[in-house]
Amino acid sequence: MHQFNELNKHCPVCGYDFMPEPGFYQISLFITYAFGVALFVFFGVLTYLIFDEPALWHYYLMIFIPALLSTPWSVRYSKALMLYAFVWKAKA
Repeated sequence: MHQFNELNKHCPVCGYDFMPEPGFYQISLFITYAFGVALFVFFGVLTYLIFDEPALWHYYLMIFIPALLSTPWSVRYSKALMLYAFVWKAKA
C-alpha cells in the first residue's frame, strides 16, 4: 500500500533520485503549514459569510473537515514544490 507521505524513490522516466540529501523534505513542513493556514482562513471567512452569526460547530465542520481531507494533497505537493524550488535551481 502506498502511503500519502512517501514519494517515488526515482523518476520513472529519467531515473533521477528524489532524495537529494537526508532531511531534504523537512522544510516542506513549512509549506504544508502555509497551505493549512490559507485553508483555515479561506473556510473560516466563507463560513462567516454563508451563515449569519455562525455557531462554533459550524466553524468546526466547515474548517476541520476540508483540512483533514486535504492533508494528503498538501503534504505531497509541498514536497513537489521543494523539488521545483531547490533541485532544479541547483542544476541550472
